[in-house]
Amino acid sequence: MSFQSTIFLTCFLPIAGILYNILPKCLRIYFLTGCSLIFLTFIEVLDLPFMIGVAFGAWILTSLIVRLRNKLPSVSRLLAISGILVMISMLVYYKYSAFIIYNLNRFIGLKITTPNIKVPIGISFFTFLIIAWIVDVYRNPKNHIRNPVDGINFVLFFPRVLSGPIQRVANYKSNILREKPWTDRTLQAMRRMTVGLAKKCILADTFGLMIQTINRNGHDYSFSISWLYVLLYALQIYYDFSGYSDMAIGIAGFFGYTLPENFNYPYAAGRLTDFWRRWHISLSTWFRDYIYIPLGGNRKRVYLNILIVFLVTGIWHGAAWTFILWGLSHGIFLIVEKYIHKIPITRTKVVRIIGHMITPVFVALTWVLFDASSFSAAKTMYLRLIGIGTNATFPASVSYILRGRFIFLLVVGIIGIFPIIPFLKQKLIARGQGMATAIEHMQAILTLILLILCFLFIVSSNYSPHIYFQF
Repeated sequence: MSFQSTIFLTCFLPIAGILYNILPKCLRIYFLTGCSLIFLTFIEVLDLPFMIGVAFGAWILTSLIVRLRNKLPSVSRLLAISGILVMISMLVYYKYSAFIIYNLNRFIGLKITTPNIKVPIGISFFTFLIIAWIVDVYRNPKNHIRNPVDGINFVLFFPRVLSGPIQRVANYKSNILREKPWTDRTLQAMRRMTVGLAKKCILADTFGLMIQTINRNGHDYSFSISWLYVLLYALQIYYDFSGYSDMAIGIAGFFGYTLPENFNYPYAAGRLTDFWRRWHISLSTWFRDYIYIPLGGNRKRVYLNILIVFLVTGIWHGAAWTFILWGLSHGIFLIVEKYIHKIPITRTKVVRIIGHMITPVFVALTWVLFDASSFSAAKTMYLRLIGIGTNATFPASVSYILRGRFIFLLVVGIIGIFPIIPFLKQKLIARGQGMATAIEHMQAILTLILLILCFLFIVSSNYSPHIYFQF
């Protein structure tokens, strides 16, 4: 059961949302935790006992840290460090054991049997969430969650457990929208969820279908097809992941919870530094607050700190050398960018315009590493992008699919990566209250139309999992 499945949209979400909001407040957290467990049962029932155990263990640990914070501060600190090490060890064991053993066998000549370890769903996200919880509770005991059921729900809250956003405990404790009526919350949540659903089902899946068509003609790559592939993947991963985040934020809103924003038109960034303030924001701020600043931040060893953070970023995304090189390439580019930006001439308007052109192109080119199954595959694609190893012809099957609806959605996708609609909306609202009211009514109508379109796409296409589910 995924967010874009018919059973979730027509049964699970409406029933859970209605029951939650008519229950007494004292029972809501228990009901919501139950909803999270039911959702995870549909996703992967075998992982559920492990995830409950980790969540409950994290609550016990944070409770002990708070209780001993003043009485035995050294013990409290030891518990916090131990908890962080356990979370890191757990992530390494499940996600990186096979990768580490494979490379030890390959480069050192060992003959260790590579284990076949099943990776629990969402482990990259909930381990980072728990590490942040441990650190935040140690720093400020007010971040402690007293109710164990509430603690379990904090870790396993179904709108964000699989792919974020990575929420902080302080935000979780204070984010119930008590001041807004249920009807207003529902309309806002529906609007946000529908936008995310459209990004995923209409745009991302369409671009994914185009990519599949190109891949089926892998031996017929032309120069133009290679660049089209890079464009399509850049659009697919953005609309896929930002669509998931929008759906998560909208679904959480049905239950009166707010989740942190995760995307802010990243391809409109003029510098790579700005890109990472706009892309996967909850992960970027996590690395900033729990790795970059503790290492020294901008005070000392800045370039080394940047390199370490992006090395870890690459490793976090996947157990493969391609992900490591992807992370390092971003880190090196950021170091060069930071060094060049010290030169006064680079702060001119012309240079800023050039930055808006270079940044999205660099990001799109590095997605090749992100998408590639191996260095060899990445190398082949990069060679094709400069015209080596390509065919002059445009495959007929690709020509067939790139027309009509696909061309229209491609144009919509390209326009949608820029903040044009929010800009126009702001300008219209500034004209007066009447215009603001008209826009509200128009948004409601468009939301309904978009939701109907999403259902049509869902019914007529095969299920395509979110790209970030693999992390």
